[in-house]
Amino acid sequence: MRGQGLRDFMADLLKRQPSAEGGVGLEFDVRGTVLKDSSKSSLKAQGYIAFPRDVLALHEARLNADVELVDFPATLVKELLGARAPIKSATGHFAQRVHVEGNPAEQLHLRGDLEFKQVSVDAPEVFLAPLVGSDGRVIFELHWSRQSVHVRRADFRVNDIKFSLQGEVDAWDSKDPRFRLNLSGMSAAVSAVRKYLPLKFFESPRLEKIINDIQAGQIDIKKAGIDATLAQLRGLSQGEVGKQIWFEAELRDMAGTLPAEGTLPLRGVQGRVSLANGVFAFQDFRGSYGDSRFTEANGTSVMST
Repeated sequence: MRGQGLRDFMADLLKRQPSAEGGVGLEFDVRGTVLKDSSKSSLKAQGYIAFPRDVLALHEARLNADVELVDFPATLVKELLGARAPIKSATGHFAQRVHVEGNPAEQLHLRGDLEFKQVSVDAPEVFLAPLVGSDGRVIFELHWSRQSVHVRRADFRVNDIKFSLQGEVDAWDSKDPRFRLNLSGMSAAVSAVRKYLPLKFFESPRLEKIINDIQAGQIDIKKAGIDATLAQLRGLSQGEVGKQIWFEAELRDMAGTLPAEGTLPLRGVQGRVSLANGVFAFQDFRGSYGDSRFTEANGTSVMST
């Protein structure tokens, strides 16, 4: 069914409501199944669509709805993201409950949560290794437009890692988007953090080696943030550090090696670290370096700009 026949069907199916602005409102309550290959997902959607004029022009419509989509496959998410996310393959299932307001062609306000089970993602252009069997939940509220995404709140909990994120991405559909993001409340083992870091994104073998040389430990990130374009972020991995990135964190029971030839292993390292305005600082560091121990080590280092 298409064209006028579809418009007539929608008019009969949906209950019309008068609009305060003189347009047309369509109330809907939909129950159904979404089919993708051999997978079936349950769909529920309830709300209304308002049109500013007395015609069903979807590009002018404003939506106010609650949508619930249960057990939809990760392969569908991969297809929806398309070229914006270089994902080679994805398996697992999602369940989403979201409240949507706005015009889908121009601007939307979304609020809800997303649960996922046994999600595996192979994205060699993003992660060091495939993500396998991840379970978790994201509670979010964001504003979307063609030019930017404003994240008012995003609370992530994935297996053994959790954190909160706020901020915005401008020119997000361009080749050089700008990221203004703040992260807080992350507490996790280094092995878990390393697994989810998009290190391949930075195209820096040096940065990958530094991260891989950290073999064990716990990190508590009090706060961290970035204010940089994609090109500037890739420049950070080459030592071009200024005001684009900052963090405050506490390290516990860290083990690994320093990124230099002939260094001895580090064990049981703990202390506080920070980066602000291109200055890296460490406080109250203690632990073992080879057969030697050090206590209450403090210092600062100006990063390259």
